[in-house]
Amino acid sequence: GDIELEALQHVPKSLFLEILAGQEEKQKTYGCVVWVSKAVTKDDLAAALDSVSELSVAQDTPIRVVHRRAPLVRTKTIISMTSTWINQHWFELTIVASAGTYIKEFVHGDLGRTEPSVGSLLGCEADIFQLDVLEVHTHGRLDLDLVDE
Repeated sequence: GDIELEALQHVPKSLFLEILAGQEEKQKTYGCVVWVSKAVTKDDLAAALDSVSELSVAQDTPIRVVHRRAPLVRTKTIISMTSTWINQHWFELTIVASAGTYIKEFVHGDLGRTEPSVGSLLGCEADIFQLDVLEVHTHGRLDLDLVDE
């Protein structure tokens, strides 16, 4: 597979440091494909997921990274979710979340280490089969098109 890059540009160190400084304020939009163990309808998804606004999530350090991260419970925020029903066991989910949210674990629950999770909200097992970062929201802090250095 080929890799294609667009708008790649050199940025000064000061801009890189500003990006790092704003890291905790950032929000990201993710797109994922989710499987659930029980049959769900469009209405089930709308009621349990699409209605979410500013959901506080407690995430213990995920099993997959606990060997390199401190074992802490971190509180993150799911700003919003939008689902697109595919069939009774599959749907697409767009999630806007605060920086540092472990999205895979938010979907499957990480054996109870992330609460609530998509699975617990729907009352069944859930697993994630595809995850993409769709957008990084900088809230006007940076405009990379204006960098002339």
